[in-house]
Amino acid sequence: YIPLEKQTKILLNLSKQNITAQTDLVVFPETAIDESFTESLITKFPNFQRVDTFVKKYQKDLLFGTSTRAYYKTKQSPTSIYEKSVNAFYEDFNVAVMIQKKKDSFDIYKKMVL
Repeated sequence: YIPLEKQTKILLNLSKQNITAQTDLVVFPETAIDESFTESLITKFPNFQRVDTFVKKYQKDLLFGTSTRAYYKTKQSPTSIYEKSVNAFYEDFNVAVMIQKKKDSFDIYKKMVL
């Protein structure tokens, strides 16, 4: 077992050592950042910030897989689960996240509902 923060740092260090001027895209394994991010707060998570900083510093797009949780005021689908403590419904997703060097935002592709 490797703690998540250490795993993220290892992947970023390996990427730094291997990128070249010809590198356009860095791709991490699907579950490289195995953290369940709350979608509306994803930019507040330290591991997301580490990856985003890498993209901005080295000017390389980066694609990684992770899990997210989205909260809703109303039931969105048959898989929505009500969480009494926050008075909201939620859904968990297996996602791909693309952070691009030329954008101030990022894209999330929801591959499937978990």
